[in-house]
Amino acid sequence: MILLTLTLSSGVCLADNYVGGIPLTSVQSGTVDGGVYVDSYYGTADQGINDAKTIDQTFTLPDNAKVEWAMLLTTVYCGHMQNNYSGTANVSFNGMTLGNETLNVPFHFIVDGGNDGEAYVQVNDHVNRVTSDYMMYYNVTSLIEAGENTAVVSTAPLDSSFDGRIKLITLVVAYNDGSGNKIWYQINRGHDADTYYVEDYQGETYVGSTDFEADLPEDSSLVDAELTVVHMASTDGAYTFNGNNLASGTSQGTYCGSDAWDVKDYLESTGKNTLTYDRNAAFYKCALGILTTEYTTSSSGDPGDNTSNETSGNSGEMSSTDLSVQTVKISHNGFARAWDNLNNTVSVTVINNGPEKADSFDIELYSDGILIESKQVPGLANGATETVDFLWKPEEIKDYILRAVISQVLP
Repeated sequence: MILLTLTLSSGVCLADNYVGGIPLTSVQSGTVDGGVYVDSYYGTADQGINDAKTIDQTFTLPDNAKVEWAMLLTTVYCGHMQNNYSGTANVSFNGMTLGNETLNVPFHFIVDGGNDGEAYVQVNDHVNRVTSDYMMYYNVTSLIEAGENTAVVSTAPLDSSFDGRIKLITLVVAYNDGSGNKIWYQINRGHDADTYYVEDYQGETYVGSTDFEADLPEDSSLVDAELTVVHMASTDGAYTFNGNNLASGTSQGTYCGSDAWDVKDYLESTGKNTLTYDRNAAFYKCALGILTTEYTTSSSGDPGDNTSNETSGNSGEMSSTDLSVQTVKISHNGFARAWDNLNNTVSVTVINNGPEKADSFDIELYSDGILIESKQVPGLANGATETVDFLWKPEEIKDYILRAVISQVLP
C-alpha cells in the first residue's frame, strides 16, 4: 500500500497583495523518453477590438510522438481590470469543441476584498479570471496526434465594451518517441500578476516564485536541463533559477512571449528547484513554467523503462509476482490539486516487479479509512505498470489521508 497525505483547500496563496492572482503550481510531472513540446501563438495588437474574431494555430509534433499528456491553454482580454465586460469564447482542437465559454464575471482587487475573499475568480473548473484576462485550459491528451494539430479560438462580444483579443494559445505535450532517453519533467501553471500598484500604493515588493521538485535517481548523470517560461506581458520579466540570474528576452507578441534557458549548471537533481519572476515594466503575468532534465543512469535495466522513480510500497508476498503501488496522484481537470465538492481524479499506478505475469487483482482506494471504490485489473505482465483512475468528491476543506491497497490476487 502507499499513503498520500494532502491538505484540501479551495484557494491558493496570495500573489500581488494589491491586485491578486494565482501563483504557479505543478499540474503534471513524470518521466518520458521523447521530451516536452511547447509552442504558442502570441497575440498581436492588430486583431481589432470590440468585434468577433477567430485565431487558428497549428502545432506540429514529431511524427513518432506517442503522447503521454497534453494541455491546451488560451487567454482572452476582456478590456478592463475589474469591470464585467461580457463576451464569449469558443475553443476547439482538431475539430472537437473543448468549450463554449461565457465570460461574464467581474474581478475585484484583493486589496478591495477580492472575489469572495479569493485573489482570483474561478469561473468554472477550467476557466479563471485575473484582472483583465480570462484563462482557459483543457486536457487534450485523447485528442492530440503525431504531426499537425490545430487549435481554433473564437471570441465575440456580448456588450459593446468587450475587447475579445486573444493573447495566447499554447500547447504543452509530454511524449515518448522510443528513443530510450530518460527525461524527467514538471509543468507548473498559474495566472500570477505582478503590478506596480503593490509598490506605489502599499510600499511592498512582490516577486513571484514557483518550485520544481526534481526526482532524478541517485546513480544518474545529468545530460541537459532546460527551463521554459510563458508569460503575458508586453515587456519580458526578470528571472532567477536557484538564485542565479537568467537573461530576459523580448516578447514575441504584443502582449505575450516566452523564454528558454539552459539551466544544467544550476539544477539540483533531487528536491526543490526555485524559479522567481518579477516585472520589468508596469505590468507582468506568468502563466507557465516548464522544467525538463535529461539524464543517464549507471544501473542496468531496460532503457525504455519510463516509470516514475517515486517511493512505492509492497503489497505482500505474492509468489512469483511482486505487485506494489508505485504512485498515487490527484488532479482536477489536469490541475494537480483537489477541490471540495467537485469530482477529483485519483490516479493509482501499480507495478509488477516479479519475474512472472500477475493474474487479476483488485485495487482499493480509501479516504481516511473509508473505502471509496474498488477496481479490478485483469492482469499485469512482469515489469509492467498499470494506472487506474478513481473519482473522489470530498465534502469539506481539511487534511485527508488517501490509501491505495492491492487487496487480493484472484486465481
